[in-house]
Amino acid sequence: MDKSKYEFLLSLKSLDFQIKELGKMSEQDTYCYEILRNKIDELSMYVINPRNQKLWQKWGGDQEIREQIKLIRESAVKAICNLEKYESKEVITGGYESSSYFSSLSEQLEEEIDTYCMNNQSYILFIGSGALPLSALTIAKNTGAKMMCIDIDEETIPLAKQATAKLGLAAQASFSNNRVSQLIDGDQFTHVIIASLVYDKDRLINELIHCIHPEAQVIVRYGDGLKSLFNYPSDEFASPLWKLVKHENKGFFYDTALIQWTSKEVAGGIR
Repeated sequence: MDKSKYEFLLSLKSLDFQIKELGKMSEQDTYCYEILRNKIDELSMYVINPRNQKLWQKWGGDQEIREQIKLIRESAVKAICNLEKYESKEVITGGYESSSYFSSLSEQLEEEIDTYCMNNQSYILFIGSGALPLSALTIAKNTGAKMMCIDIDEETIPLAKQATAKLGLAAQASFSNNRVSQLIDGDQFTHVIIASLVYDKDRLINELIHCIHPEAQVIVRYGDGLKSLFNYPSDEFASPLWKLVKHENKGFFYDTALIQWTSKEVAGGIR
């Protein structure tokens, strides 16, 4: 009898339990946020671990495994949102050095910047930027690009604005909780990035069709296979209206895909 399935399932359930419990503990004592951050870092490494990848290849079709993956993802989404709010407040009050944030992300984002030709002439819409928009601010810092960051969680916007000012990037980044269709400068964006933990990506992409310039690059972060433990998978935003040109990075916990419209009629809907 092959016991590897149950060892794999147990490790997934253990991760889910720890993330949920640390989330509860952090609400009671903020010192627990540091432990939660370490656990989220562990999760991001778990999905690219070769041994775990082999276990996924063997058991990824199993219903129990797939259900547990979904449960961990939802636990991680909630934990990351709360952790970002805490860390944003720490940045605002001077609890963390700004350089430590940028140094950890710069190398990982450099490939993304090069792949999609982001530079100081770019105007980038970042959807789902969060309370501490590290990816957006790192891109802004490394390229000189102008950023528009939006998030549906109203609590994140004032935190993100204050943290951005503290990090010295207020001149490059603006923030809004408006819907994509409500943005007045939609046709000026050169790039659109949809964060990996944004749900309902297909609706957002459909909305973008009527809001952005036809030559704007729409980049979606996602994670398939074991990476769906940490990201929403690409099959959740598949559509006959577009195809995905995937760019996979085996050494990172999410991948990216460029949206290409499948017909002139669809592209014609973009103003």
